[in-house]
Amino acid sequence: GSIDEAILWLGRITNFDQLNTDINYLMINCLRERRRFKEAQKYLSFLDQFYQTNQPGGLPEVLKEMQKRVQREALEVTITQPEKWLGEKTENIPFVGRNDLLVRLNNAYHRKGLVHITGESGSGKTRLVREFYTRLQYNPRFLFCSGKPMISSTPYAPIVEGLNAMVTEKEWLSLPDEIKTNLHSLYPAIKFSEKRLSPIIIEKLPDNPLIRIHNALHSLLKILAEKKTLVMVLDIAEWCDEATLQFLTYLNDRQFFKNFGLLIVISRTEGRNPALEAYLDQSVLTSNLERMVLEPFTLEETSQLISMMLGKAVSADLLKKIQSQTGGNPYLLIETLKSLDLYTIDYSNYSEMDHFPIPATIRAIVKEKIRVLADSTREVLLSAAVLGQHFQPQLLEKMVKIDFDTLLSALEELQQAGILTNTSGSQKSSFYEFPHDQFRQVIVEDLSPVRKRGLHLAAVQSMLEVKGEAADLASTYAWHYEQAGEYAKAFSAWCDAGRYSRTCFSKVDAYAAYQHALNLLHDLPADVSPVLLRQLLLEWGYYAYEQYDDIICEKIFKTGLERGEAIQDPLLIGISISGLGRVAEMRHEVDEGIELHSRALFFLSKTDGQAEKLENYARLALQYEIISDFKKAKEIYLTGMEIEIDYSNMQLLDASVNLKSHFSILNSMMGLPAQAAVIADQAANESKLISRLSGRVHANTALAIAQYYGGNYQKSIRSAFSVYKLAEQLNLVRWASLLDIVIARDYLVMGQMDESWYYLHHAVNDRDPGLIQKTNLLHFAIKGDVFRLLGDFSAAEEQYRLGAQAPLTELQSLENYFGLGLTLCQRNQLVEGARIIEEAVDKSEILGLESVSLIGKVFLPALKNPNIDENSFVNEIAPNVQELKLRGFGSARLTAGLMTAGIALRRGATDKARSGFVEVVENSIKANHRWYELWAVSALASLEINGKLEGQQYQEHKKLILGEMASHVVKEPLSGLFKKLSKTI
Repeated sequence: GSIDEAILWLGRITNFDQLNTDINYLMINCLRERRRFKEAQKYLSFLDQFYQTNQPGGLPEVLKEMQKRVQREALEVTITQPEKWLGEKTENIPFVGRNDLLVRLNNAYHRKGLVHITGESGSGKTRLVREFYTRLQYNPRFLFCSGKPMISSTPYAPIVEGLNAMVTEKEWLSLPDEIKTNLHSLYPAIKFSEKRLSPIIIEKLPDNPLIRIHNALHSLLKILAEKKTLVMVLDIAEWCDEATLQFLTYLNDRQFFKNFGLLIVISRTEGRNPALEAYLDQSVLTSNLERMVLEPFTLEETSQLISMMLGKAVSADLLKKIQSQTGGNPYLLIETLKSLDLYTIDYSNYSEMDHFPIPATIRAIVKEKIRVLADSTREVLLSAAVLGQHFQPQLLEKMVKIDFDTLLSALEELQQAGILTNTSGSQKSSFYEFPHDQFRQVIVEDLSPVRKRGLHLAAVQSMLEVKGEAADLASTYAWHYEQAGEYAKAFSAWCDAGRYSRTCFSKVDAYAAYQHALNLLHDLPADVSPVLLRQLLLEWGYYAYEQYDDIICEKIFKTGLERGEAIQDPLLIGISISGLGRVAEMRHEVDEGIELHSRALFFLSKTDGQAEKLENYARLALQYEIISDFKKAKEIYLTGMEIEIDYSNMQLLDASVNLKSHFSILNSMMGLPAQAAVIADQAANESKLISRLSGRVHANTALAIAQYYGGNYQKSIRSAFSVYKLAEQLNLVRWASLLDIVIARDYLVMGQMDESWYYLHHAVNDRDPGLIQKTNLLHFAIKGDVFRLLGDFSAAEEQYRLGAQAPLTELQSLENYFGLGLTLCQRNQLVEGARIIEEAVDKSEILGLESVSLIGKVFLPALKNPNIDENSFVNEIAPNVQELKLRGFGSARLTAGLMTAGIALRRGATDKARSGFVEVVENSIKANHRWYELWAVSALASLEINGKLEGQQYQEHKKLILGEMASHVVKEPLSGLFKKLSKTI
């Protein structure tokens, strides 16, 4: 039903496809339906020439028929529909929305009676009536009346002028003499057949002239409505004189419009006229007057108008900006769109930071509205404008220094003028708003510098008194401080806003707040500039690093370095160089990163910045981890651990959490899970005392890893899940992926294969490969473990080989290599398998990654000497097993015990084997390691020395384990493999 918009889009098609007959036919038909016959005829003439030039045969037959039809209908309209719109002529602006109101007006027209249309200035009230009128199939008699300002109005002026424009000379002359005589006071020259004379009032007539005038006007209207329905429009009704309203009441008393047509009364919500309000209320009771309110355009309607006027789409930011600025007011929208054409604005890529013009016409409207306000009202308006588009009344009360009654009167006047509106909030608290933010901006832009500063400071003070230091208001405080010229306070408040946005997981808002702070750098007082800049570098720099944003990191740390060198500040220089070292790390320029962090330590050593030193130690150690110099990394971590922590220094505490989290993970890699757990536990506790949420993710991830290596699988999974959602919300891709890996390993040990498989794939799916290279290697290792445990050694070997393709200088590739060796041994390739395991053990030991080498040393004696007896095996592995226990490896006892019992069983020492398997079962249950429990119980169930009852108990135990595991292996490809395993084990 939106014909105008259809015409717009059809026109865009014809720009590149002018010989499309179907489209051309549809275009002409739409123009025809909207009665735009001249345009249709012009377009057909153009098509006729265009087809003759570009297509044999000229205009298609179907278009020729349409041409005849358009010409015929255009002629019929000229003959049968002489009535034209008599209201104010406006530009040819597309009509948008309001379809429900058009339906209601059409129904009212056929029903006859009275309609009242109201809305704010510029809401399109008259445009709506014009659209309704032009869409009528048959034009009625149309009487358009418009109210005049009281200062220049005379009685009956709207009706007199309306009739003057409508009634023809022939109709004047044909009136009965009685009507002519009674209307002489309104039209003095009527007796002499002159027409359209200016309405005046001559000397007072005797014998109740008002009744005679009413009767005469009533008779005239009845004559005019004899052959056609009369539609009477009274525009700007709030300016109507009482005489006109009395005459309308006279018509209502005689049910004129119920019998002869439709009266449409149009008024603005801003204007008040007690006489009009009384008339409307009375009309509701006596004449069933129907009220219609024009609301502002919705965002969708605004978008539609923009596309129809500009002929192109605009960005979502620009659409929201236009809606906010204009409040969806059609007139303001149109004026704004016109002004946009004067500027080179990229409609499709507009952002909040781009220039947005306010049209001169709107500035004039605002100033005219303000000019007539009382002095006290203007003072309240200035304060309200500074508070923002939306504000609570209690804030304004604190801000202005006037009594309550004066404030109340001022707010009511502003509402009456349409400058403010009152809106109910979500918690039954009301607030005021500027429905058109353009109005507010014009007011603020005209403030003098001194008044502007004073009002913004007063605004902050009022908000602090009412709201306190609310984190969610930090950006508002920052903006007011900035506008007041309090740049140091604004800088700190913008940083507060950045921290708050991070807690809300909004990267866009956090970046915007920090950028605002950075923009104020050159306006800061010299004595506080270095301190505040250091704060920004540490906050934004760390956050950008967590977001893997090397561009922003480089920008802000280069800014810090330039500033630090300009003022010879070693702490600022050190922080900035250390930050640039992070940039080098993100860009895989490790040697450059190590050099930068080492240089940063030189400058930091000249300061008391313990937190900065601690942070730099952590970054430098990580650089050495990247080049697989794990022993050097450990040495640097230990140096950092020597710094004493002051728990009142939040920055130092934050740096401590960071260093301990990474050091804990390194300890787990180097085969020290117990020590790693102690350090990670400290970090986890300290992380609860800092504001940086990512610190909690780092510390608890490190703790989960240490607990896994320590055999505390239930605790490990709880630690991982305690920060799992937070890691995703903070977009910590590497850490979230690492948590997936830890959870997958925990579930695998506990026999919950489907869960393990899910998190195993979630660790790498839809992640940036550049950020999870090491995690991807662990993905291969765990996937290989899954297939190996389920007996698919071929698939396991394939996964391990994929993971072992990386250089054997990383824990992740070494774990894959070790798993490959075990798999080859299980495939009876003992020599090759043992060689690979021994190589993995040697390389791991050299690197210090003893989480691999210590475990490997438990396997090697039996693999290298298949005939070894259990005593020799125990003696040979005893030092390693003891070392594993001391270091806190939870599975060390299970691995050694199971292998010892297996060797004893192979040699026929069944009693010894039995006691060994029993011990493994008991320890496996305590650790919740279902695989070791299953293997040991299966071995016990097969021992011939068991009594019948005891053997049956072990069989039942085995079935119970398999049943529980089967409930967690219901999805392919694992379910089929597990079923095969269950039959063979």
